[in-house]
Amino acid sequence: MRVPLWSYSVLWSTGVGSDVMQPIVLPMIGGVLTSSTHILLVTPLIFLMAKEYELRKLGKIEVYETKH
Repeated sequence: MRVPLWSYSVLWSTGVGSDVMQPIVLPMIGGVLTSSTHILLVTPLIFLMAKEYELRKLGKIEVYETKH
C-alpha cells in the first residue's frame, strides 16, 4: 500500500485548510506504516514461532498435501 504523495506535503503545509487536513493525514500515514510493519515483520515471526514450537513438541513438522 502506498500513501499518496500529497499526504506528505499536507503535514508541512501552512496554508488554508491545513489545520483541517493534518489530523486526517497523520493517522492515514501511521496506519500504512503500522500495517506494513505488521505484514512484513510480525506475521512471519508468529508463523516461525509456531513452527519452531511444533518442531520442539513433536520432533517433526507436518506438511499437509493438498489436492487441486
